[in-house]
Amino acid sequence: MILPPRWDRDVLQAESKAAIKVFRDERLLEPLQQWTQMVEDHQTLFSKLFSLHGLPNPSRLTPEIVSDLFRAKFGDALRYLVGPPISKADLQILAETSLAPRTLSRQPEAAKRVLDIIKQALDAKRFPWVAEGRAPTKEEEAAAVLASAVLITSQRMSTKRRTEGKDAQEASVKRYLVERMDFRAPDEGCFCGESRVGTRKADIVARLFDGRVMPIELQGIEQFPEQRETT
Repeated sequence: MILPPRWDRDVLQAESKAAIKVFRDERLLEPLQQWTQMVEDHQTLFSKLFSLHGLPNPSRLTPEIVSDLFRAKFGDALRYLVGPPISKADLQILAETSLAPRTLSRQPEAAKRVLDIIKQALDAKRFPWVAEGRAPTKEEEAAAVLASAVLITSQRMSTKRRTEGKDAQEASVKRYLVERMDFRAPDEGCFCGESRVGTRKADIVARLFDGRVMPIELQGIEQFPEQRETT
């Protein structure tokens, strides 16, 4: 029988300090260029939204234009005109519709509900001229574009950090379990849920009584056409 390892306080504190150092190194060495480039890309996105689609005056938007904007990949930018920004899931619930371009183009009333929500929740701090019923100055429009770009970039970077951090931690734990603890697949006569076997995932992983590992892939049910639509 292999006895499990035991860690005393000194070892745990040393490991904790090492983990903190790794975190600091990763965060401080994170390239500023990545942030700068993402802000610039989103500035271009919002500038196009303003210049090509009349966003300085949302009252000119129509359900048809909203449908076209989602088809042209401006859906995220539209959601970030709201203050605070509204998630895709929340917008779908509030508007009671899928945000798939095909759905919005076929159902003008659904596109109108999306448009009404965006107009109602438009960020008055970034777009003060809308409530005042006037055109924006060049300075106001530039400030709104930059603020919107920074807002969406901040959210994207936070999501990216969380995802990459989770993936790195998961990979590190798995390496430790395999390389240091010699852990393997489920024991004979046992199974577990979705897991990676080799380079691919299996829906269920079972270990047969003779020691062999059996990955099981479940056949999905055919989705309805509207469920297959993507934004």
